[in-house]
Amino acid sequence: MEEAIREPFTDIMETKDSVIVTAELPGVEKKDIKINATEDTIEISAETKEEKKIEEKGYYRKERSFGRYYRSYTLPAKVKPDKAKATYKNGVLEVVLPKAEVKEKGKSIKIE
Repeated sequence: MEEAIREPFTDIMETKDSVIVTAELPGVEKKDIKINATEDTIEISAETKEEKKIEEKGYYRKERSFGRYYRSYTLPAKVKPDKAKATYKNGVLEVVLPKAEVKEKGKSIKIE
């Protein structure tokens, strides 16, 4: 049986100073989340692992469930990945990536 990879529900918001990525990862423990960012992309992956054991009179059952989340995004602005901060609370991951300084987009050149 092939394991399905789910895409987390994600919001990407751009403010004046940063890009904020919010992803829903229900049932995932913080230690099982991996985030990789470059100046213009972010990649989020996570695994869920759960094992249930139920024993009742005349009834015995053991279940395991595994799941994976994966998603890669192109960000709307250049960021500084080494300055990023991530928090995870109640199944919601938030990554704040400060924007990189915007260099001049171009300059007129006078022809001599």
